[in-house]
Amino acid sequence: MAGLAILIQKRITQLTQKRAKHNKTYFNLNLEDMNEIKAFIRPERLSEVTMNLREENFCCFTVFQGEGIGDYTDSKTASPSLNFPLMHSKVIKMEIVCEKEDVDKIVNIIKVSARTGKSGDGLIYVSDVEQRIKIRTGEKESR
Repeated sequence: MAGLAILIQKRITQLTQKRAKHNKTYFNLNLEDMNEIKAFIRPERLSEVTMNLREENFCCFTVFQGEGIGDYTDSKTASPSLNFPLMHSKVIKMEIVCEKEDVDKIVNIIKVSARTGKSGDGLIYVSDVEQRIKIRTGEKESR
């Protein structure tokens, strides 16, 4: 039992150190050093993508559920929607704001983790962050 407690404490310490290493405040970074990554992936790949991002200390991102209609829809998973009268595919949209130096690593993690090899695996977009506004204070910064 004591051995298990030591292992648990050791793992908690490792996770705390990882989080402290990555816990950056993006309001302290210069806008020229920031990018936004938007990734549209299959819902069933979200757990794998999330796990692999977290393993590399990329813990913070936003996830949305949605429906997509397009040329690259997987016809085997497309279905009629109760909300929209067209054939569609369920999709997850991930948004991550990060430092420019992390973009290639994050994009690669998403690309490898989300890939099934079938049509409709998704898309990734990378763009500059043009403005940052704190909602509480109204503080605004532009490029």
